[in-house]
Amino acid sequence: MSISQASIGGADSGDFTQTNNCTSAPIPPQTNSQSTCTITVTFTPQAKGARNAVLTITDNGFKSPQQVKLTGTGK
Repeated sequence: MSISQASIGGADSGDFTQTNNCTSAPIPPQTNSQSTCTITVTFTPQAKGARNAVLTITDNGFKSPQQVKLTGTGK
């Protein structure tokens, strides 16, 4: 699988940031040594209350892009 992009969008996307070590190079299938790609999401609320966004991961896998709902509560 190759991951070409990871991005955050949605209503409160400015409250979430992402970093990753994914490249457009293929991630080899798992064998005896695990091959991984890490996406880290940080939540820094800009307002009080419920905050929502979506992490979209574009790859060459089945049903791309993949989406992950992000939620947090600002205090």
